[in-house]
Amino acid sequence: MTTPRTGRCQTDPVEHAGYIEAIRRDGDRVARVVPADIDVPTCPGWTLFDLYHHLGSVHRWQVAQLDADDPSRLQPAPAVDLPTDPDDLVDWFLDGVDVLAERLTAVGASAEVPTWFGPRPAMFWARRAAHETAIHRWDAQAAVASPEPIDAELAVDGVDELLENVVPRRLAKDPWPAPAATIHLHATDDVVGEDEGEGMIELDGDQVDVRHEHGKGDVAIRASASDLVLVLAGRLPHSRLESFGDATVIDRWHATVHL
Repeated sequence: MTTPRTGRCQTDPVEHAGYIEAIRRDGDRVARVVPADIDVPTCPGWTLFDLYHHLGSVHRWQVAQLDADDPSRLQPAPAVDLPTDPDDLVDWFLDGVDVLAERLTAVGASAEVPTWFGPRPAMFWARRAAHETAIHRWDAQAAVASPEPIDAELAVDGVDELLENVVPRRLAKDPWPAPAATIHLHATDDVVGEDEGEGMIELDGDQVDVRHEHGKGDVAIRASASDLVLVLAGRLPHSRLESFGDATVIDRWHATVHL
């Protein structure tokens, strides 16, 4: 199981507001990439239309969780009419961003809502939405131009969020194949503290353990926090980054985790 990082996943309203700000910021950046029948290389099989439809639908599904009467029951995805006209699609997408941000603000950080782990504070969805929006913003920009990196502080938290909330679900369905493996990550950003910028990931079957400390892994990757979360999310090949040790562990990561 994951070991959450101290100070994260708390109900600090400043952090909650920060996630909401990130959702709005990256949502606006997505909307500047005009939806078209253009392939998104980092999301095989998707066009920009598909990316808009996916992210806008996810935002509306997250609103459904915030509106749920029973925090023990995860809500189904609401039925949505997916616009096909580019202008209508941008408006529809931004409306979903606005509704999600407003609902997160109104509900607050600590209200119990349903998640795939059972009842959790509403900041779970603020955090999940911020990171999903940031990754797909990068995808959209990468389809048409050079994408902007993910903000360093958000990216460091994004590594943790993937390992705490997304990877365990993947490994529960598709366990890490033997032998067990370790990955050491080192973020090089000046604004990232030493404890936050280093991490050891241990993978064994359906278990993932994370510790923020220096260590020697089967493979080590040294890069900006943005590039680290993008590598873990399958957006960048490890060959473009500084790595040491057995790089096939990262290939196994991408084949097993499917982010």
